[in-house]
Amino acid sequence: MGDADFGKSIGDGFRAVLGQMPSMDRADIGTFLIKVGTVFASHAGGTSGPIWGTAFLKAGLKAKGKTELTAADLVEMGRAAVQGMMARGSAQIGDKTLLDAIVPALDKIDEFSSNAQDDLKSAFQAASEVATAAIDRRDEQRIHGWPPRCRGKLFRDQGVRRRSRNRRRLGGSGEAG
Repeated sequence: MGDADFGKSIGDGFRAVLGQMPSMDRADIGTFLIKVGTVFASHAGGTSGPIWGTAFLKAGLKAKGKTELTAADLVEMGRAAVQGMMARGSAQIGDKTLLDAIVPALDKIDEFSSNAQDDLKSAFQAASEVATAAIDRRDEQRIHGWPPRCRGKLFRDQGVRRRSRNRRRLGGSGEAG
């Protein structure tokens, strides 16, 4: 199982959510997120369904009864989601999971919130940059620990996959060459 399975599982979960969206109760944000978590958990395969479903459920519980959110609300919901993911997946920060990107992003939104800045667009942009940097660092650390011949194979294989995807998009055979 690799990244493609993760992407498929996440896609299956969100397709199910979108399919049921018209009938979902949206009286408040919490009720809506709890339903999203339930649908997602029952349709996304592997461990993705339970872990991300739990994240939506925990965030929804923090937003129960709310029809508007502040940056501080989002941080509280995000921290609850992270705690749920950690408990469900038996993961900790530093285990080289998505938590290593999510937590710094939440910290950045919290920083904006603490400074009485409710500019969510700027907070999300800063959070995105922090999360991307965390992922890049993790990937760089992982790759640099590999023997040189493995790194070369990784970069060659990534190039082959990229060319193959581009050919499929353009209607070609998808074979690398």
